[in-house]
Amino acid sequence: MFGITEDADYEEVESAYRRMCAKYAEDPKMMMKVEINKEAIMEDRLQKRMKGLTTPKVKESPFERKPMKKKRFVVPKFLRGIVQLPDRAHLRRVSTLLGVFAIMPFFLPTLSSSFMAISGMSSLGFLYNRGLPEEPKDDMGRPGAVRPVEKNLVLKTIGLVCVFGGLGFGLAKIILSYVALPIWFAPETAVSTSVIFGFWLSSVFFQVQEVAAPSAKKKGKGWGNSGKGKGKGGKGGKGGKPKK
Repeated sequence: MFGITEDADYEEVESAYRRMCAKYAEDPKMMMKVEINKEAIMEDRLQKRMKGLTTPKVKESPFERKPMKKKRFVVPKFLRGIVQLPDRAHLRRVSTLLGVFAIMPFFLPTLSSSFMAISGMSSLGFLYNRGLPEEPKDDMGRPGAVRPVEKNLVLKTIGLVCVFGGLGFGLAKIILSYVALPIWFAPETAVSTSVIFGFWLSSVFFQVQEVAAPSAKKKGKGWGNSGKGKGKGGKGGKGGKPKK
């Protein structure tokens, strides 16, 4: 009568029962049959369960679950928060400038140390400013305010750039010790190129700024002086007459 299978669960029986009640709500005889059938079904389910003839339905067995894939690379805890994959704009900007500084020592070997120093300063700027919003500018396009400098972030920036620059210098020394370079490849050029590559790594794959944008919504603590002033034009709206 209910149109359900023998192994139907309790929810299916209740759903069929409500459907029959809605269908025969105005027929007392059929409603009585519906009640009797429901009681018979529930009694039959109870008897089978007591005899152990029924087994609960398991949608997914815990023994048949697919093993979770382990991550191949996990960022160490002390690096979490500073390792950041670059977007295309940042990668293109850093690679273009430092790429030029890395190529120039091939043509001007005597200026290798100068290009290396300029690359280091550029890397400091790239790394420290990464993640910060654009500087506010006035109508003439000039910077309208100066960002506050945080000492801890400055020290972290200098440390990262120096570490990767030192790794590049060590790599260059290893190459010069074990690899026979051609005549046109000066040792100064090898050192400069390797160190600049270390600067590039620190500028591209790291970020010292903890937030994307500093909190500048506090009153009186913005980058500019716009948050310090209090307007006086609203006092004239209290109903007073303007003085002549």
